[in-house]
Amino acid sequence: QRWQFALQQQLPFTSLIELSYVGNRSTRLLATQDLDPIPRQYLSTLPTRDQATINLLGSQFANPFYPLLPRTNLAATTVALSQLLRPYPQYSGITALENSGFSWFHSFQGRIEKRFSKGLAAQYSFTWAKWMQATAYLNPTDRIPEKVISDLDRPFRHVLTAIYELPFGPHKYLLGSANKAIGRFVGGWQVQGVFTYQSGAALGFGDALLNPGETMADVILPSNQRSVTQWFNVSAFNRVSSQQLASNVQSLSSAFSGVRAPPVNNIDLSVIKNGGITERWKYQFTTAFINALNHPQFVPPNTTPTSSAFGQLTGAYNWQRIIQFGLKLSF
Repeated sequence: QRWQFALQQQLPFTSLIELSYVGNRSTRLLATQDLDPIPRQYLSTLPTRDQATINLLGSQFANPFYPLLPRTNLAATTVALSQLLRPYPQYSGITALENSGFSWFHSFQGRIEKRFSKGLAAQYSFTWAKWMQATAYLNPTDRIPEKVISDLDRPFRHVLTAIYELPFGPHKYLLGSANKAIGRFVGGWQVQGVFTYQSGAALGFGDALLNPGETMADVILPSNQRSVTQWFNVSAFNRVSSQQLASNVQSLSSAFSGVRAPPVNNIDLSVIKNGGITERWKYQFTTAFINALNHPQFVPPNTTPTSSAFGQLTGAYNWQRIIQFGLKLSF
């Protein structure tokens, strides 16, 4: 379901402004449900690693299904207690796609547009939004999917576009009276640019363990302290492999709105030449510079606390500067 309310106002200089609210809600989305989980009462709820529970669930017992299930993970003479505690221990896993998921979205959007006049057209648009979803279960035994910030959520998006027809050639301010050959060469030029800035995706850390006294607010670093080698405060996490959580009921959310991947920051430029070959035949030659400044767009940082690269930006999208040429003929 989608709804929208917008106001437009004409402004001087052939321009207008538009402010709008846009929202939607989706229901009956697909979510994968584990139908054969380890019952919740056998899992640890301690805030630290519960080695006793881990050892108990991993302990081996005589396999009551041997040798009835060859070529499965129940083919051995022994089996872990965690398998025998499942509602249907004779199966190695039962999942189903159910229509139990849902999502909702609210946004405030704005647009300022200057329509083409005196060789210039420009538009600035922005979006301030929040997108929530419940399309996955945090724990297999949970009754409903986890309500969490969406992986598609981008709180802020700014886009500025402009196209300018250079004032050279026939009927223009400069060289308007030049001879025909010069007029054909200097006339018909346009430059165009698109600047995009967009928030990064929310990050999640799995079943991570924070150090005593630390909260997710302590994970966030001010923008002037973030770097390629440390995008968030890694010291807030317990990074000792032998102390990580296991066989427990997860309580840490799967994603956090305040801790995000690097934003998109990109500029595309184009140079366009319009002209005529004859009175009937027209051409347009375009040179496009995609990611004109060759600005790296980093992938999300490593979010595995036990990794030596935890918190680091270890790669970038394949988005280096690309130069494209295009020719269009019309008649």
